[in-house]
Amino acid sequence: MHTVEGRADLVKDPETGAIINIDATAHSSAVAGAKARERAKQLLNNNTEEINRLNEVVLRINKREDINSIKEEVLEIKLMMKQLLKRFDDDGR
Repeated sequence: MHTVEGRADLVKDPETGAIINIDATAHSSAVAGAKARERAKQLLNNNTEEINRLNEVVLRINKREDINSIKEEVLEIKLMMKQLLKRFDDDGR
């Protein structure tokens, strides 16, 4: 192996011509950085999945509230109709 001119951290393989980084610290840092990025990516994916699950729960709750509101309105309409029918019955007598 021959040292690349001006770079103590690089050597050139005479058989393949490949440039090889022999700086173990830089390699360790690169591996650690890649692992950290992978962990961050996984955390982001997990958080995104949890947010999606929570959004689904909120939508279900909103639907239930809408249904309950409609039920209340139907009950009010029924009550008003009963009152109207009672007035017509009372007026018709």
